[in-house]
Amino acid sequence: MTEHTFILAKITPKTECFDLAKAAIMNIIPTTLIEPGCLKFALHQDTKGNLFLYEEWLDDKALQNHHEMKYTQAVFEAYNDWLACPPEITTLTKLG
Repeated sequence: MTEHTFILAKITPKTECFDLAKAAIMNIIPTTLIEPGCLKFALHQDTKGNLFLYEEWLDDKALQNHHEMKYTQAVFEAYNDWLACPPEITTLTKLG
């Protein structure tokens, strides 16, 4: 059985940057979803001003390749100005 890579990223933008951060992530979703090895890439939000990215990748290599894409790097770079704190990245293990 192949173990996929599952990621949950909590992203907390500054209040004034929430819409910019949300739009930037939404803009890379279609391109990300067609990357080799991307099985799921979905953005969610809560009522407290946090964004959550749920990702499923075929393997760690596919995730690393995603992080090396220019459009992903551009979002990471913008995070320096937009975020209230660094993203909280959780690697998950699927049960069952």
